[in-house]
Amino acid sequence: MQTPLIQRVLPVTILILGALALVVPGRYQWWATSLGSTVTVLVAPVSGPVRAVATWLGPNRAGSSDEANRVFEDELERIKSELLRTQQENDRLRQTIRDLQSGLALQDNAPVRQLEAPVIGTGSDPGTGMLTVRAGTREGVNTDGVALAPGLQLLGRVVAVAERTSTVRSITAKSSEAITAMIMINSEVADGLRCTLTPVGDGTLRGPVSDRRDPGTNSPIEPVAGQLVRLDDPLWPRSSRMLKLGVVESVEPSPNQPLRRIVTVRPTVLELDRLSDVILWTPLEPGNDKAGGAK
Repeated sequence: MQTPLIQRVLPVTILILGALALVVPGRYQWWATSLGSTVTVLVAPVSGPVRAVATWLGPNRAGSSDEANRVFEDELERIKSELLRTQQENDRLRQTIRDLQSGLALQDNAPVRQLEAPVIGTGSDPGTGMLTVRAGTREGVNTDGVALAPGLQLLGRVVAVAERTSTVRSITAKSSEAITAMIMINSEVADGLRCTLTPVGDGTLRGPVSDRRDPGTNSPIEPVAGQLVRLDDPLWPRSSRMLKLGVVESVEPSPNQPLRRIVTVRPTVLELDRLSDVILWTPLEPGNDKAGGAK
């Protein structure tokens, strides 16, 4: 009998208390505030752990996991990039060592001083093909020297020298003069087709090929795409003769002489004016290395 009575009285009591809360001024409801504070004090010690567990079990757990994954992936990417940078630097150093060792084999008749130097500046106009390197008279550099790219690819000539820096003009710069070269028809001997190459301005050299015929058949010997091209200019330092200029990229008939050929040569190293380091070759006997070594 008591249970039905409580069930009838409880809703009425709640209704009356709600009405009093709306009508009675707040200063007379101090007892409710005090009761609420007591409840807060009692509940607070367990609310923190409960909230943490709820967060861990709730939908926000996925967001926390994603954040942890992002941190891990960022760290992994950092380690990968650092490893690749180290490998790249190791490869560059190995190539430099190979170039220096190869250079020693070419110096029997024209001894030179080899020096690796960083590129510290380029010309304001990209078309000039001028590079400033950190090596000058203090290191023995002079205007008889040349600069090489990786793989002993000829980069250009040293055109100006200060105490601590030098200026190199790239062979592909539009301001560079024409170069006499040899297209190697036999890679084992210094024998080939002579040509005169002029920088085009797009990173290539272009020019006519001299006429040469097979002595047995009298048929013309023509250049072929992919053949190596080497410097063979008597106006360049003797130590730079037979250095690589590039490879034949294309062969076309001459517009004025259809039986003659025009070749386009591209250096083996692209964008010569964007190198970070070069190798400088300076003759050990300045002045005796020009014009084919004439004294």
